[in-house]
Amino acid sequence: MPLGADAIRVPVSPGRLFATQTALLIAAAIVTGLTFGAGLPTEQSRLALGLTILVLVTVVVGVATWERPWARAVVVAIPMVDLVALNQLRAATPTSGFGFLLVLPVAWLALNAGRAGAIIGVVSATLVAWSPLLLREMGFNPGSVGTPSVAATASLNVSVLIVAGVIAMSSARETAQRRLLATQARRSAEAHRQARREEGVLNAVMDAVPFGVVSLDPRGTYRGSNRAARAMMRHIGLPLSTTPHGLPLYHLDGVTPVAANDLPHVRGLTGAPIDGETYWIGHPDGNRVAVEVSGRLVMDSDGTVDRLVAVFRDVGDSIEAEAARDQAVSSVSHEFRTPLSSILGYIELAADTPGLPDEAVNHLAVAERNTTRLLTLVNDLLATRGRTPRAAVPMSLALVDLAEVVTESVTALRPLAADRVIAMTLDAGDPQTVTGDAFRLRQVVDNLVTNAIKYNVDGGSVTVELAGDDAEVSLAITDTGHGMTEQDHVEVFQPYHRTTDAVVSSVQGSGLGLAISREIVERHGGTIRLESAEAGGTTAILVLPRDAGKAP
Repeated sequence: MPLGADAIRVPVSPGRLFATQTALLIAAAIVTGLTFGAGLPTEQSRLALGLTILVLVTVVVGVATWERPWARAVVVAIPMVDLVALNQLRAATPTSGFGFLLVLPVAWLALNAGRAGAIIGVVSATLVAWSPLLLREMGFNPGSVGTPSVAATASLNVSVLIVAGVIAMSSARETAQRRLLATQARRSAEAHRQARREEGVLNAVMDAVPFGVVSLDPRGTYRGSNRAARAMMRHIGLPLSTTPHGLPLYHLDGVTPVAANDLPHVRGLTGAPIDGETYWIGHPDGNRVAVEVSGRLVMDSDGTVDRLVAVFRDVGDSIEAEAARDQAVSSVSHEFRTPLSSILGYIELAADTPGLPDEAVNHLAVAERNTTRLLTLVNDLLATRGRTPRAAVPMSLALVDLAEVVTESVTALRPLAADRVIAMTLDAGDPQTVTGDAFRLRQVVDNLVTNAIKYNVDGGSVTVELAGDDAEVSLAITDTGHGMTEQDHVEVFQPYHRTTDAVVSSVQGSGLGLAISREIVERHGGTIRLESAEAGGTTAILVLPRDAGKAP
């Protein structure tokens, strides 16, 4: 490292520099007093010169303006001038202690200029210490008081070298630590600025979304909320200081308050799932909002709960639309049920007429069977308008050959497939007997096969495979249609839901078939699922236990 302005490791401090120089001057004055007190031989002119140089340097240090650009370079030269002054003092009285004062300028250089300063200081101090001996060997007159001994000079040189080395190493460690701390401080400041920027972006995003977002600590205290959440609180008429425990929260019926231990945030903080739960916020006699609530826990690195983030959106319009739709379905279904009952009665009367040809009797039997089926479907439609339709679908359990049910369904629907040149393949195999409701199981199979045909492509294919073992029977219906999206997979069994492909196509449907089918299958203790890829093709898989009476 070159010894110059850039070599100074610490900022120039006028007070620190003046204190160091004053200490050197005082030490020289003390040694001078001890020298005279001990009566040691002294060369007065050199002693006066050395002291004068030290005094002048101290005065310059005290009055100089060190903020100037050249100040740092001058600071490096001050210890060198001090070495010259100490050389004069040591030459003036070789047996005094002025030689040991050489350590002070060298220490200053090592402390403030690092390794380079230590090297230059040691070299300069060595030249100063050995110069009287060298001049004597070269024949020059060293002065009237003689010269220091070789042993004393060597001892002084070693002392200076050790002090300079120790101070240089300490200074290097201090400098490295200072640089490390400075680097860490810069990184910490940058991380803090980055965190603040990210927090600002997150807050902006949260305030831009149309649904409410709140965060709560493990004690259930609000830690933050977005603009939509605050606007909802103001709309209801609740102060923003309302705690989660103080929210007027009601179940979906609008009149039953949610118990304190059943509040969403209380259950969420215990780890219970909160996903799409619907509540009313607000008292029945005031402003209120229907919300759908979901929540997720945020964990610390040690696995403890940091906070709960809850998201809620206003679903009041959806609930009102669903209520209106249910009312319309109910009205239309009631209108259908009355004439269908009448038609069924007249068909039965006509079938009892004596002397009808066999062909007419057969036709009336077909009409009666389909009218009965249509009336049953209308009743099912009425049942689905409620939010708990499971108990509304009656069932009559008996031994049923599922292979026969599937074969009849496929046979009846082949003409529908033939209209679109869709190939139907049936692999029913041996009889597969289950305990179930034959009519309801036929309803499920008809719905699945009809969907495979309706949502297929022209010229496609439908494969129906039935297999079983001692415990259960499985039915797989595979088509070559357009498939479903991930969102369709989530909602396909919800009442009135229609897939994205069905909505944009001209295929008609109510969105109730799969919802009713799943209910019937679950009533039999079975499962039903759809496997599909958006690239194309869907497989409906139905699994039924052999004995529905033993199923949960």
